Amino acid sequence: MDEFLPKVHDFEVYLRDEGWQSFSQVNEQFDLSGTDPLPGCATFAGTLKYSERSDDLVDPFNFSEFGHLTLSKMIFGSGSGNSDPNTDLDMYCALKYAIMSGGVNHIDTSHTFRRHRSEMVVGKVLHTLVEKYGLDREEVFINSKQGFVGLDAVNGELPDLQVEEVLNSTSLMMRSDFLRFNGLHYSLHPDYLNWSL
Repeated sequence: MDEFLPKVHDFEVYLRDEGWQSFSQVNEQFDLSGTDPLPGCATFAGTLKYSERSDDLVDPFNFSEFGHLTLSKMIFGSGSGNSDPNTDLDMYCALKYAIMSGGVNHIDTSHTFRRHRSEMVVGKVLHTLVEKYGLDREEVFINSKQGFVGLDAVNGELPDLQVEEVLNSTSLMMRSDFLRFNGLHYSLHPDYLNWSL
């Protein structure tokens, strides 16, 4: 199978769907060609809005308040599966419909999951839901991990090359700021954490 993620727009056009459950309004003029991250983050008002989207279908017990957010007790984990286009398609569809069900607004991901591919799928799903179905970015909470440097399956970068890129782009970090263990590099240096965002 060819790479799926660059073809998400064509895939969504092909679906010709009419929305689903609480996402019944479809923007026919959607554009999924952008690659920039969506601005914003989960908010009190946004997550509360999400929890009320499908209150006729989803038991309110499914949601709990965590700090100032209303989050689903069920978390979509994106760490399983192979680092390949078929798994990208499977994860894309599963996450998209999990969020559209009105019962899942909490996503667990990491750039080390599936060698960077999981976070890319999560981003594409959120772009689709915002652009095509009218989801507000503030309705979904994403927890990720930082500090790890792993193999980038999409760009083919090895962890050693990524470390070199970081060292060349920051003047404050040294190779000793990275710990190597089981083929991965780790760093909690503030410059690396900022770079990895």
